[in-house]
Amino acid sequence: MKIAFVIPSLSAGGAERVATFLANEWSKKGHTLTIVKLDSEEAFYPLEKEINVFSLNLNRPTLGIFQKIFENFRRIAILRNTLKSIAPDVIISFITEMNILTIFATLNLNIPVLISERTSHKHSVGWMWSIFRKITYPLSTRLIVQTERAVNAFGRNLRKKTIVIPNPIENIPLIEKQHSDENKRTIISIGRLVSLKGFDVLLEAFALLEAEYPDWDLVIVGEGPEGDRLKRLAQRLEIRNRISFLTAIKNVYEKLRDSTLFVLASRYEGFPNALCEAMAVGLPVIATDCDNGPAEIIRPGIDGWLVPVDDPNALSLSMRKLMDDPELRASFGNRAREISKRFSKESVMAIWEKLIYDVTQGKGFS
Repeated sequence: MKIAFVIPSLSAGGAERVATFLANEWSKKGHTLTIVKLDSEEAFYPLEKEINVFSLNLNRPTLGIFQKIFENFRRIAILRNTLKSIAPDVIISFITEMNILTIFATLNLNIPVLISERTSHKHSVGWMWSIFRKITYPLSTRLIVQTERAVNAFGRNLRKKTIVIPNPIENIPLIEKQHSDENKRTIISIGRLVSLKGFDVLLEAFALLEAEYPDWDLVIVGEGPEGDRLKRLAQRLEIRNRISFLTAIKNVYEKLRDSTLFVLASRYEGFPNALCEAMAVGLPVIATDCDNGPAEIIRPGIDGWLVPVDDPNALSLSMRKLMDDPELRASFGNRAREISKRFSKESVMAIWEKLIYDVTQGKGFS
């Protein structure tokens, strides 16, 4: 089976991680894997050496609507020629804009196209992309979303071809923490430093607590355009000396194991990998009840808590309860590890493979 992935980049992101995981797993099974991406950067996550990568170098910035339109026509033409040369049995596309370009690029090629939405439908992609999404998505073979809540964002006809596939979660071996909970207490949050991740809310919540909890620190792991603004906010809140800003790291599990509590303050999500990874290593978690993922991942009162979006006061109250209660943290953390069974890579891969088998009529896929 020849499988082609289409994605803007292979940087340190959730969609990129899932695409890499799927490509690696299928490559190990002997399928021919190709990844087509718009940028020219190196892959952040390791890839099997047999996987072919086409870097189209088509992500240059554009100014003005006419240049944007021209550049997207150019992307579609080059993407179409590239996919025709690969001649895959199935194409899997990730992220809204890439999904739209891929559908246009594959018109009349008679190749099944699976498109995957990776965040809340409320996430603004601009009025032009929103119009094109309504036009193109019904032309896809299947639409993949990560939660049941996300299905309801689409019209009735599109929902008929929509399938829910959560992200696969690795079964992480239980390893003793490098530092005991008594000696080092760390709140950790991971994600791209952009507004939708709500790091500003987390900083405000931590500022409400930091004076009472001098033995707790906050670590934020990620990169993005909001980095400088968040550091200035931490300075203004007089908590800068209690916060560490770290760049994206490949071995995130090691950092999570060395932490005490994970907090996700996002304004909207798809299926947050960082939250799942924190639970997989046995961390108690707090997340906002945003669209779409946390409510289908956290079991409130069992392995974590959900709090309202954009509410630093509510977030700080939940943080306080867990910061004060090591027994509750241990209980939540022990139950959180069950996520590796709830969303095991075996069960998730089985859904993907059945989908590909169905859309290709079993063509070389078993």
